[in-house]
Amino acid sequence: MPLALSAFQMIVICVVTDVCPALSLMLEKPEKDLLQKPPRSKNDHLVNWKLMIQAYLFIGLLQTIFSHLSFILYLQWYGHFRLDEIFLVFDKWTAGYKGYTGDQLNELLYTGQTITFSSLVLMQIFGNIYCTRTSVKSFFESPPFVKRARNIWLFVAQAVALTLLMLIIFLPYVNNLFNTRQIPLEFFFIPLFYCLILVFCDEFRKVFVRNKIFYFHKLGW
Repeated sequence: MPLALSAFQMIVICVVTDVCPALSLMLEKPEKDLLQKPPRSKNDHLVNWKLMIQAYLFIGLLQTIFSHLSFILYLQWYGHFRLDEIFLVFDKWTAGYKGYTGDQLNELLYTGQTITFSSLVLMQIFGNIYCTRTSVKSFFESPPFVKRARNIWLFVAQAVALTLLMLIIFLPYVNNLFNTRQIPLEFFFIPLFYCLILVFCDEFRKVFVRNKIFYFHKLGW
């Protein structure tokens, strides 16, 4: 299938739009029951297989599915492609395919890639950031806007990342240099719905962990 995310956009997510949100999490207030927890063992590392499951097989997997879904929806709605005309046929995407010229196909591809990119960024700054503030405690127990758990830098980071996203999408120089494109309005709002799903799924996971239900507690996940 067409490449849903360009190399430039992958790098931008890692070293530009994700930086401020990650730094804002460093400024979170300590949890009030921190001293009631037993000390870490010498084998308990910050980066371990539990974190890898959370990052790659849970939140990361959901974000991958949703961002690719946006890419496919764009090609279906605006390019009028069927699923079988998107998957396993990229070698046929040459001038004349579906009646499009080569330049028209490239424009569809560049816009679709920008939609994938913007979906990932929006899910990171409005979904994943709220999921990863705490590993067990519910978001509703410590929302970032109440005094006991307030983190004003989180909102500053969201504003900075959103501004950078807008510049990448709407600045003509960046569009020409890195083949990004302006995207249809609805593709700004669809990822916000994905964010709600991400937070809901993570809240559901945290309920299982807090109540020591099934295998979640054994995993410490």
